[in-house]
Amino acid sequence: MNKIFGKFFILIAAFALGFTFTVQVKNDILGIEFITPQTVIQLENELHNYNMEIESTVRHLRTLRDKLAEYREAMNKQGNVNEIMEKQLLNTRALAGLVDLEGPGIEIVLNDSKLEPVHGNDPNLLLVHDEDLLTVVSELKAAGAEAVSINDQRILFNSEIRCGGPTIIVNSVRFAPPYVIRAIGDPAVLFGYLKGPERGYLDILEYYGLQVDIQKKDRIIIPAFKDEIHLKYVKTYKEGE
Repeated sequence: MNKIFGKFFILIAAFALGFTFTVQVKNDILGIEFITPQTVIQLENELHNYNMEIESTVRHLRTLRDKLAEYREAMNKQGNVNEIMEKQLLNTRALAGLVDLEGPGIEIVLNDSKLEPVHGNDPNLLLVHDEDLLTVVSELKAAGAEAVSINDQRILFNSEIRCGGPTIIVNSVRFAPPYVIRAIGDPAVLFGYLKGPERGYLDILEYYGLQVDIQKKDRIIIPAFKDEIHLKYVKTYKEGE
């Protein structure tokens, strides 16, 4: 009985081994692998990544189509894409300070006081300081000035205005008074912002004895920035990086 059971067990084991070998050979031939929970998770992650890439590509395609539609519409209205691009380039160069500009605005001349220092008073109050120029430029920008210069030095986002002893340094150029500040914008608004009924900053400077002259002009010329602009840390941001 034991011998018969043993032979039967050996027969079953041989059959199972043969079946397993056959399935493995077929899988190898057909390139089929057994699916495990880990494989399912991996495939789901890959599918998710592919879907994300497809969505990103679709968004980029929509952006390009919208841009193309804008150029086509502009071309239909104005007739020439090159002219449109040249206009955009000119506006960009103007904002960057790379071209001369002209337009209505105001001209301000600041000079040290002619008064003699009074004993006990601070003589520095009778001098034009870098803080005065910085404040005037800030007030002009707040009033809507589209371009500003100091002694024909174009003021940009990174322009330096700092004390240099008895002089003031603007864009690395040293100047002594008088300081001529020009700004392009609405003359009435700029004038009123600096010398209005509520006492603008120029009124304060006059109160301390500094020489102040401000005039509205129909035509102001702001020269281009003469030096090179170097950006050390700034770089163009690209979506997806």
